[in-house]
Amino acid sequence: LDYTLPEVSAPAADISGGYYLNTQKVRLTTETEGAQIYYTTDGSVPDDTSTVYSAPIAITAATTIKAIAVKTGLVSSGVATFVYNLSV
Repeated sequence: LDYTLPEVSAPAADISGGYYLNTQKVRLTTETEGAQIYYTTDGSVPDDTSTVYSAPIAITAATTIKAIAVKTGLVSSGVATFVYNLSV
């Protein structure tokens, strides 16, 4: 019997990674209701001890956001990576 728990939907960003001319505010979401998003901006792999996503993330310099979504009883999502560069 191969029983696998469902996986939480990976986080999505409302602004695609890329080059921008000014500060951006990135909103993260997951399609899994009740899941918590954790993220890092220092290049490290996020886990459930990383920063909890609670408000849009201000991008004021070149930034890589790595995020996961976690919900009790489900398999945590894979790591989603979003890379932003600013030309200011």
